[in-house]
Amino acid sequence: QENDDFDELELKEKNSYMFISFMAGKENHFEGTDRFSPYVGYQGTVGFSRTTSNMEIQDGNSTYLLKSTNEFGDDGIHVGIGVLAGFDYYIAEDLFLGVEIAYGVGYTKESKTTFENEDDHDDDYELVNGSAYGISPSLTTANLRLGWLF
Repeated sequence: QENDDFDELELKEKNSYMFISFMAGKENHFEGTDRFSPYVGYQGTVGFSRTTSNMEIQDGNSTYLLKSTNEFGDDGIHVGIGVLAGFDYYIAEDLFLGVEIAYGVGYTKESKTTFENEDDHDDDYELVNGSAYGISPSLTTANLRLGWLF
């Protein structure tokens, strides 16, 4: 955004997002052909996410660094359950491609958002976030699969 005509400086911003989850479930496969295997099942997930941001802010002709966590409002603990159905097509022995549809419900307990001014800690503040429920086809699983049967 640097612009000498308006005394605007070049500012930098760095964002990061981390999501770790554990998913477990069960698939019940039906009789199919040698290469085609339809199934239904269920799945549960538990996860944790964290976002951070480091952003330079211009104040007159100087800049300061504003650090924040949970700036995007989705940090916290996530849990969900869902049902799924799909089929696998074996393209080689024990190697398959699959298509799956799923629907699930999830709950997120969001962590608080913190803002820290590196130059003036009197400007630091926190926001308390709540929780959220969601119903979605993407809470529990991906829709395309590539797998190896072992």
